[in-house]
Amino acid sequence: MLLLLQSGTALIYYGDEIGMCDRPFTLANSDEIVDITAFNYGEKYFDKMIRDRQRTPMQWTSQEANAGFTSSTVKPFLPLSDTWHELNVEQQQNALRSHLKLFQQLVKLRQQAPFYGGYQKKVIATKELYAFIRWLDTNIYLIVININKKGHDPIINDFTKLLKCQNKELFGEVIARSCNILDDSLIGKEGNQINLNNLILQSSEAIVLKLLTYPSNILFCQQ
Repeated sequence: MLLLLQSGTALIYYGDEIGMCDRPFTLANSDEIVDITAFNYGEKYFDKMIRDRQRTPMQWTSQEANAGFTSSTVKPFLPLSDTWHELNVEQQQNALRSHLKLFQQLVKLRQQAPFYGGYQKKVIATKELYAFIRWLDTNIYLIVININKKGHDPIINDFTKLLKCQNKELFGEVIARSCNILDDSLIGKEGNQINLNNLILQSSEAIVLKLLTYPSNILFCQQ
């Protein structure tokens, strides 16, 4: 969400669209390593310099040999990640909600005028929370990301104040949400209307909201 909805070119590495994880490589399994230059740095810097972790084959299916990357008669250039049975394109295409479907949703949103030809402004940036707006004319989107990992308390914010609005209340429609925001949560499904006076996000949750009313005296009214 942070990568795709900010201004500028989004650089995507294969596997990002399904949330692929790096595969661990150590000197102990050196026979599997392709990036031989990593050995030149010695044991001290090996972990920092090896590049094979993010080069493992793309995980297409859960049933075919080599996750559908190659046929069963061809050995992949690197071993598959241990997650390929559960984390693959096929599984995420068939799921009701998935990282892949959210990725596709955000790519379509990126094609909307406020994102490819509009303006951007930071609303808040702390160690726990990052929020920014994208807008063009009266089409205003608010993107809010709770950066905390699991185990932290939820973050509650009054975005009417953060946006320096004179409106007593400000509402936004849920356009997209991270996969960990469930249908029965306080935020709920796409299309729900959320009161921005009291927006609550749990750890690692992120949301895209379209403001339903043009805020008066909002911080970005004057260019």
